[in-house]
Amino acid sequence: MNKIILVICMSMWSLFIYAQQKTEYCILRIVNTLKTSGIESKLSIDIGNSKEHSLYNIVENNKNGFVIFKQADGSTITIKDEVDFLAIIEKYGFRLVQVYTTSILEKSYINYLFEKKIP
Repeated sequence: MNKIILVICMSMWSLFIYAQQKTEYCILRIVNTLKTSGIESKLSIDIGNSKEHSLYNIVENNKNGFVIFKQADGSTITIKDEVDFLAIIEKYGFRLVQVYTTSILEKSYINYLFEKKIP
């Protein structure tokens, strides 16, 4: 009988822990344009409007098409391409979920969807 109660309690506890888990998302959007010197990529990140997002006040978009990460020591890291972004976003606990394209007003955007599980 005690084993049955223990199994039920463990099941309820794991269900409680799972229910408490939250997921955050962010999207990296890239628009590529063809220049005479090659392809130019412009990046922007979307973390939504929540001030509770773990990247709030850490990441911002630059008007030149760069993504800037503010470091704890006050320095910044400027990200100018997807490879650098993929390398740094993992350090913040995000993992790549999906890559897809969208077209808006004859511009094609590559979207990288990331998620982070928060206990």
